[in-house]
Amino acid sequence: MPSLLDLPREIRDEIYKYVLLSPSGLITPAFPPRCKSLKPNRRRNASPQTTRVHLTSTPLPSCARPIVSGISISLSLTRTCRQLYTETHGLFWSKNTFYFDGFLDSGHGPGIVRTLKTMGQTASRLIQRITIQMPLRYRGYCAFRKVLHTLSSRARLGHFKRLELVWGEEEFEDLVLALKVIPDARGMKLLDEMLGDLWVGGEARFERVVRVPARGGEAMYGEVCRLLHAAVGGKMVCGHELRSDDHVWQGS
Repeated sequence: MPSLLDLPREIRDEIYKYVLLSPSGLITPAFPPRCKSLKPNRRRNASPQTTRVHLTSTPLPSCARPIVSGISISLSLTRTCRQLYTETHGLFWSKNTFYFDGFLDSGHGPGIVRTLKTMGQTASRLIQRITIQMPLRYRGYCAFRKVLHTLSSRARLGHFKRLELVWGEEEFEDLVLALKVIPDARGMKLLDEMLGDLWVGGEARFERVVRVPARGGEAMYGEVCRLLHAAVGGKMVCGHELRSDDHVWQGS
């Protein structure tokens, strides 16, 4: 019976893409489902295991919050034999973008901190692109600086190339309020700390993209955009409009 390796390379490449690439280009780490075969008392007494994550794909754009589905991507094919490893190893890491909803664990999956730790340095250095849906100021920003330092290290010693930070309507409004409400000293302090952490990422040697929702001519909106751009550099996308590239601001 013919094997996969008997097929022409062009056909094998198409099979590799079908198996290893997410339809949306996004990979969302998710917790594996709990085993339903064990009763609750037996599950509590079960020996602890190493933390594992599933690599799920969701057909949503990078500016949307993905909902974890049952579609998982397995890397088993790359470990079948040496030839398949050689032909497929770089495909998964170079063509997929890892998507995280915040920095810390959420209800459906691990945050970027735990994922990088679980994967270990060898695997996590293969990641080339990451998109982070930014949380509210008060949720998980304590881990932000550590994440940026880790990604800077991966850029120097690994293959990491691109970080995209996405603010939704609610999260961006939270930043605007930090500027509007002057008596909220705690809010301003957190905003200053966040901008300081972003500056760490701005000095890193990888492409940086900031994506924020589009708005009208509100002065505070423009001020927050300028602050984010000054801290991060790279590209600034407001809605679907490119407002800055590197440290050149375009428009008012």
